[in-house]
Amino acid sequence: MFIKKPTGKNGVNGNGSRNGHKSNDGSESGLRLPVWGKSESVLGSGIYYQGVIKGNGNIRIEGTVDGEIKVQGTVTIAAGARVTANIEAEAVVVAGNLKGNITASRVDLSATGRVWGDVVTTSFATAEGAFLRGAVQMEERVARPSITWPVPEREPVVREQ
Repeated sequence: MFIKKPTGKNGVNGNGSRNGHKSNDGSESGLRLPVWGKSESVLGSGIYYQGVIKGNGNIRIEGTVDGEIKVQGTVTIAAGARVTANIEAEAVVVAGNLKGNITASRVDLSATGRVWGDVVTTSFATAEGAFLRGAVQMEERVARPSITWPVPEREPVVREQ
């Protein structure tokens, strides 16, 4: 059912991890999430945000979010963060608390990660000690999040002749 990846000397691979890879939050999780060259926005530990977060890029949440998150990039919920939202992203790393559903190509639950909700993904990794109360639905493909931007109303341009 599981395949053990070969490791180097003393069970350690080239990046210093014993189980394969280190995730973007620095924890050893078994899943390496690329940054894709996109900028990262950070919601600091003292910040509370309520509403919709959407965009093209990566976001790291260290504070509290209530609402909805839809990004074409990676969502990282840091240890100590509290998020109540449904998340659609290319990848999601959970080291904090999430109450909501996740739809992403890759999902990584670290040892401190807590999720109350369902997960739809093509790649799922969890560290010992992680908590998930919900269903995991594995798919061959997960659609990339569709981001639509409101088109501002413009007044017609009148040119004099």
